[in-house]
Amino acid sequence: MSGQPDWQTHSLLAQFRPEPGWVLDRACFATYSADIRVVTAALLAVAGVTNDPESGSAVQLVQAFRDLRRRVSFVVQRGRIHWPRNIPQVSGLLDRFIFEANYDERGHSGRSWHPKFAVMRWRRVDDDAISWRVWLGSRNLTRDLSLDAGLLLIEDADRESGNATPELKKAVETLQAHLPKHGAQFAQRELDELAKVQWISPPGVKKIKIHWLDGASNHFPQPDGLQQEAIVISPFVDRASMHRTTGWIKAGKPILVASPVELQRECQSHPELTKALDLRVRAPAIEEGISYEPPADLVTQDQGEGEGEIDRRDEARALHAKLMYWRQGKEKRLWIGSPNLTSRGWSRNLEIVAELLSVAPKDPWGPVLREIAEKAERFTLLEAAADSENETQDLLENVRKDLSAEFVCHQQRKGDVVGVVAKQTLHIEAGVSLWVGLPWAGNAPVQWPDGADRISLGPVPLSACSDLLLFLLRKDGNEVGWLMHGPFSPPLGEPRDQASLAEYLGPRGYLQLIRAELEATSAGSAPPWDSPPQGRGGSQHGSWNRYDLPTLEGLLRLFLRDPEHLQKVADTVAMLEKEAIKWESDDAAVTPEVRRDLISFQELWRSVGKHLTDRAVSSET
Repeated sequence: MSGQPDWQTHSLLAQFRPEPGWVLDRACFATYSADIRVVTAALLAVAGVTNDPESGSAVQLVQAFRDLRRRVSFVVQRGRIHWPRNIPQVSGLLDRFIFEANYDERGHSGRSWHPKFAVMRWRRVDDDAISWRVWLGSRNLTRDLSLDAGLLLIEDADRESGNATPELKKAVETLQAHLPKHGAQFAQRELDELAKVQWISPPGVKKIKIHWLDGASNHFPQPDGLQQEAIVISPFVDRASMHRTTGWIKAGKPILVASPVELQRECQSHPELTKALDLRVRAPAIEEGISYEPPADLVTQDQGEGEGEIDRRDEARALHAKLMYWRQGKEKRLWIGSPNLTSRGWSRNLEIVAELLSVAPKDPWGPVLREIAEKAERFTLLEAAADSENETQDLLENVRKDLSAEFVCHQQRKGDVVGVVAKQTLHIEAGVSLWVGLPWAGNAPVQWPDGADRISLGPVPLSACSDLLLFLLRKDGNEVGWLMHGPFSPPLGEPRDQASLAEYLGPRGYLQLIRAELEATSAGSAPPWDSPPQGRGGSQHGSWNRYDLPTLEGLLRLFLRDPEHLQKVADTVAMLEKEAIKWESDDAAVTPEVRRDLISFQELWRSVGKHLTDRAVSSET
C-alpha cells in the first residue's frame, strides 16, 4: 500500500516484468476498469522490452504487439474501458488483447466483473524451465493514484513446501470463458498445473487460501469465535454488511474505515451503526468507472499535446484498498483483494480475494492497519442534506449502463466506408444524444439518430479500423465517454494489423525496428510510443540519426550469437519490402535522406542478410 511507512511499496507494472533470463510464456489479466494507456504499459511490462513501461518507445510497442499476440489477454467489465484523448490510432491493435465481460450492472440486483488479478507463466531462456507468478488485489488497470493493496505470489521451487491455491484455476477458467476460442488461453493441462503450484508464503504467513467469488452464493467471511480485534478498510459499504461485522469482537468495537459519503448514506437511516462500530473516514478513490478527462469543450487549446485531465492532486491520499483483519490470540487473519464491504461484493459480483493466516509472534498486518485507522478522521453523522448530486450526470451514467448491458452492434466495411449496424433499433433517452466513432485523435464521432439501427462513419483507412469504438453521451454540456467492442463482420485479419503498423512506423520506424531486432539495446532510442508523428505515416516520427540504421556488424553479430533469430528479422524485412513498394513514388512519406537509407539497407540485406538467413535455416534442417 502506498504512503505507509511499514508496508513495502512497489510499482504494479514492475511485478509484471519478467526477471532477467526469463521471458513471458502466457498471461491473463482481470480488471473492472481499464485505461488504454495503462493496458499499453502492462503489455510493455510483460514483454520485458523496457525498464520504464510507462514511457516505452514506439519500436518497443511494436515488438510487444507482435510477440504477445495470442499470448496475453485482458478481460474488462463491458462499458468500463476509459477513453483517454490524444491516443494514436495504433492503439486500435489492442482489440487483439482487450476483451469484455458483459455483466448487467443495473439496479440493486446488478452484478459486475470486479476481480483484479494477473496470472503469468514465465519461461527461462536457457533451459525452458517454467515459473508461475500471480498478483491479486484492489488496483484496476487505470491511472488511479489512490492507495491500494495487493499480494504477489511467486512459485516455490520446492514442490513439497509452500501453499497450493486450486481456486486460481476457477478464476482463470471464468476469465477465459470471455475470450474468443483463438484468443490467448491457457491450455487445460496448464490450468491443472496452476492448481497444483506451491507458492512461497510471505514473511510471517503460515497459510494462503484464494477465494474465487462466482456471484452465485454468499461468501461473506464469519469468524469461528469472538475476536480480540477487527479492522475493515473498504471505501464502499452497505448497511447489511456493516451489521454483519458488529458481533465480531468480544470487547470494544470493530473499526471500519470507509468513504464519508458511504457512511453518511447508510447511517442516516440506521444510526445504531454509529454506536455498534468504530467508524473512521478517509477520502474515497475516484469512482472506478470514471475516466480522467473532462468533456471536450472543457479542454483548453493551450494544453499542447498533453491530456486535459481532471485535478487529481488529492487523489494520492484517497483510499481504494479492500482489507479485512481479525486477531484472536496467536492467530491473525487478513483478507486482501477486490470485494468491498457490500452484499454485492461478496454475493453477486465476480471477485477474487486472498485469505492469509499468521501465527508468528510478530503481527505482519495489525500495526499498519492500526496506523491507517489512527490517521483517519472519526465519522460524524450529519443532518440529512438536500441531494446535491448532478442529476444530468446520473442520467448519463444510467444510460451508459443500459447501453453497455443491451446494445449489441457490429461494423461492416464496404470499400473504404465503415458502417455500424445495431442488432436492434436504438432509442435514446429524451434530451440525451449518442455519438459513435473512432477514439483516435482527429476523428470526429457521428451522432446516432433516435430510432435508427445503423450509421455510417464514412471512409476510414484500413489502418485506422478497430473493433474498439468510442461511445459518447451528451446532455446540457455534460459528457460521458467510453470504449466498447463493435467487432467487424467479417473480422479484420492480418492486413489491418500490417496496415496499422506500417502507418504507425513509417520508413524510419521500420529501420529502427530492424536495428532493434539486430541489437536489442537500441530499441529504447526510438521515440515514445504515444509521441505525435510529425509527418505522414510517422515518417518524421521523433529524432533521427544514422546510428538508428541497421548495420553489417549487427547482422554478423546476430548470425554468430543467435542465428535462429534471423528469421524474425527476415519477417520484418518482408513487411518493409511490401511497404517500400508503396513509398517509391510518395515523396510526402519518404524524404530523399530516408530514401537513401532505405535503399542502402535493402542492398545490405539482399547481399548479406538474405544469405545469412538462408545459411541459418539450412543449418537447422
